Amino acid sequence: MFFPQQKEVYMFQFLIFWLIVGVIVLVSVNLYAEKTNRLWAPPGCIDDLLLVRWMLIILVWPIVIFVVALILIPEWIRKKK
Repeated sequence: MFFPQQKEVYMFQFLIFWLIVGVIVLVSVNLYAEKTNRLWAPPGCIDDLLLVRWMLIILVWPIVIFVVALILIPEWIRKKK
C-alpha cells in the first residue's frame, strides 16, 4: 500500500486550493463580462489576450513557487546534514 508522506499531502491540498480559486476567479470574470458586455482588465490592459495572460500569471506563480520549494528545500536540508 502507498501511504503519502505529509509533504505530498500538503502539495495536493495546495494544488486543489489553487484550482478552486482559479475556477472561482475565471467564472466570476466571465459572469461579469457577460453582465456588462465588456471584459474587466487591470489598468492599461487593452487586449483580451493580455487579460488571459494576466489571469494565468496570477493563478500559476504560487503553484510554481510551491513546487520548486518542495524540490529544493529537502535537498538543501539533506546537504546541510
